[in-house]
Amino acid sequence: ACYETTTKFRVHEMLSLLADLASSAPAADIGLMFHSAPVEVLDELELKPEGGTLPQWLAGRFLQNSASQYEQGSRDLDHTFDGYGKVLSWRFDAGRCFFRARFLQSNYRVKSLKEGDVCPSRLFGNTTPAQGARQSQALYDGCSDNCNVNIFEVAGKPMATTDSEVRLSLADDLSSAPWKWADSWGTAMDKIAAAHPRRAAAAGAGAAAVLSPNASINYVMRINPAAVAGLGNHTAIVYAVDEAGQPAGSRRELARILAHRLSYAHSLLATPRYAVLPMAPLYWRMTKLMAADSILDSMDWVPDEPALIHVVDLRGGQPVRTFETPAWFGFHHINAYETEGGDVVFDTLASNMSTGKPPVAPMTLL
Repeated sequence: ACYETTTKFRVHEMLSLLADLASSAPAADIGLMFHSAPVEVLDELELKPEGGTLPQWLAGRFLQNSASQYEQGSRDLDHTFDGYGKVLSWRFDAGRCFFRARFLQSNYRVKSLKEGDVCPSRLFGNTTPAQGARQSQALYDGCSDNCNVNIFEVAGKPMATTDSEVRLSLADDLSSAPWKWADSWGTAMDKIAAAHPRRAAAAGAGAAAVLSPNASINYVMRINPAAVAGLGNHTAIVYAVDEAGQPAGSRRELARILAHRLSYAHSLLATPRYAVLPMAPLYWRMTKLMAADSILDSMDWVPDEPALIHVVDLRGGQPVRTFETPAWFGFHHINAYETEGGDVVFDTLASNMSTGKPPVAPMTLL
């Protein structure tokens, strides 16, 4: 949403840059999108329009997550997804706008600053120079908590998320702390989740909403160590959280889906009555993932296998319906709805994975 030059936030210049990019103007330097922005604004800074006024009725806060720093000491991060997370906040009140920016206080960042080096963690890409034998520390150092993907409200609090069960809760001043669920059914092997949960859908097309408006839906993949060796299955648990009448931050299990191999599912969908979890034949290579190799090197694309579309009844306790399609992969699913005839339709941005790698694989820093 904005970038930094020294200590000033140049919002108008960023908007101009985005306009240039949208029009494919040759003057646009897309490299600016991936430069480090190490400056924080810990105390709110009032931003004043250069022309016009902000409407008096506009009130609330807009939060944007970001990857904002790509080096520590003499080591560089090679992929755009691995930059240190920083949250940007625009607060609107009575015709005024106040800005704040603060890095997440993740173990990943705190330990990196203390050591003057990139803390070994599970990264999407790699580092230059490579971590070498030091990378094995990622198995126990707690630094795989760089929640730089999304901001999503749970239990009335904004949470920074990533593709795991790790979440960081954000305070009004953007300080952050680890989040724990209010329930007790999770286990130490609940590792992988969607970085983009889905808010419960409102009623539509004659379908009454099952969940309350504040509820949300996600899944967690429970890893079965025996399945890594080819024995048994892993389990995807689809759940609802923050339902009416339940404690804030308490989850209700909706369904369990058994999987011999773990698919990478970055997001899911919801209609008034169903959760939709597409699972592509883009599989985690568990031996490499558990050895803390890079995520890009820990995936296998198997185009001869179908994509599976799991449809989960939000009432819970109902059989999961699974549909097969030719292989495709999607990072971000756009929308889902129910027709008056009872069909479930969803829109997505699908890739045929012709390179055998996720579409973001080339997004490395030069």
